This record gives sequence, C-alpha cells and structure tokens, in this order.
Amino acid sequence: MLDDYGDTDAIERAFVGKVEVLLDLERYDEALSTCVLYRQLFPNGALRERIEQLREQIPARGARAGGSP
Repeated sequence: MLDDYGDTDAIERAFVGKVEVLLDLERYDEALSTCVLYRQLFPNGALRERIEQLREQIPARGARAGGSP
C-alpha cells in the first residue's frame, strides 16, 4: 500500500478513520491491532497523538469480556 500511494498524510488519516470505525463497531481487537500497526509504520507520524487517544479508549480485555478491568 505504501509503495502504491506515497501520500503519507492520507494514509495516516485513513488509519485514524479505521480505528474510529472499529471502535464504533466495538471491534476492539482489530482497533488495537490497527493502532499497533500505525505506530510501527509511522513511529513519528503526525497523528500519533490521535492514535494514542483512540487506543486509550479501547477497553481492557477483561472489561470487554464482562470481567473487571
């Protein structure tokens, strides 16, 4: 994807949008994986603070399963 589309700004925005949608759908594992991938691909990305804010919204695994966090 990065080789075909060099517009890093658009790619970073797409990651943020994907995480937001996954959170809305309560697909927390996928949202977390997407956050991790973003940080791997863009360790100094312009939207890293936003990705971190979204990551912090993901419930802990125990809380997702109905247990205590």
